[in-house]
Amino acid sequence: QQWSHCWDCKRVTSLSLTLSSSPRLTLEEASSWKHSFDCVLASPAGRSIFVEFLRTEHSDENMAFWLACEELKREQSQEQVCEKAKMIYLDYISILSPKEVSIDATVRESINSSLARPSAHIFNEAQAQVYALMHRDSYPRFLASPLYRSLDTHNSNGSYMHPEKRLRGILC
Repeated sequence: QQWSHCWDCKRVTSLSLTLSSSPRLTLEEASSWKHSFDCVLASPAGRSIFVEFLRTEHSDENMAFWLACEELKREQSQEQVCEKAKMIYLDYISILSPKEVSIDATVRESINSSLARPSAHIFNEAQAQVYALMHRDSYPRFLASPLYRSLDTHNSNGSYMHPEKRLRGILC
């Protein structure tokens, strides 16, 4: 298992890409995120909180693109692959997109030339570049951020309240 050092990874059999609506997480889970960026990605709460952090940096399109690529890879229908690839291209790759991700020109050109007959893996190189960018730049800032550091604030039952909920003053 690639997330063997992550929180509760013995129960992680595949990456669930749905952002968690659960407002609570444990200290063990939140602490695991400092071990590796993959631990953040393996945790629905970690992804959700990391997206909140990326919003503060105006770079949440990176995680949205990464998640869209993961969803595309699971698609079985070629018709759906074509449709989803087109949407991902328009949303994140096109230079006209307001949510354009930062990838190099060679990768962008490779995607452009493959769009006529896309596979579920058309964005693999671009996804790897965005992953590297998040891992290298955003992840260290996330760990040092007040948002991540605020996770040590206990709620009344000893678990942790999702920072977004706590910041909005919503009690669970």
